[in-house]
Amino acid sequence: MIQLQVQNTLAPIPGRLLLAEPFMLEEVFSRSIIYLCKHDAEGSFGFVLNKIIPWSISDILPDFPLKEMEIHEGGPVCPEQLYYLHTKGELFSNCELLENGLFMGGDYKELLENVKIDAIASKDIRFFVGYSGWSKGQLEQEIKAKSWLVVDKLDINEIMNCKNEEDWKQIMKRQGSVHKKMTDFPKNPTNN
Repeated sequence: MIQLQVQNTLAPIPGRLLLAEPFMLEEVFSRSIIYLCKHDAEGSFGFVLNKIIPWSISDILPDFPLKEMEIHEGGPVCPEQLYYLHTKGELFSNCELLENGLFMGGDYKELLENVKIDAIASKDIRFFVGYSGWSKGQLEQEIKAKSWLVVDKLDINEIMNCKNEEDWKQIMKRQGSVHKKMTDFPKNPTNN
């Protein structure tokens, strides 16, 4: 694998993003943007923001009122679990604040009721199948090996709207001229 030729200058803290290096071929992580929810001495986890899977929410939750909601591939860990991020923490009695205006989880019955009364719209919530996780020290090793570029936070609207590889390219370009050039590289350098 070809590695990024730049150094990470930011620490992987919750709320920051991990951008996959341009030549990562592992399908789940190829050109992915991961929102880092947790990073501490025990390990790390987050959600891939820009990989939509070809299901709708009604395939998993037939009773959910917003039938055409997209579902994202959050990562390879616990693919049998559904997770969600949202911007409506005040409507839940037990969700986790990730950062100002962004929350994770909460009681599904409360979610359902709030969607039914239009207190939560599709723009306010993102669903993920599985998550991305690292054991103690693993993420630091991968960052040191330049598999990931740590970048600063996005605003909440960008987090809620990342959908594809174009988003990866746009965020990578913002990191400077070296990174901008990398966005035009083919995924597999032998295709050059």
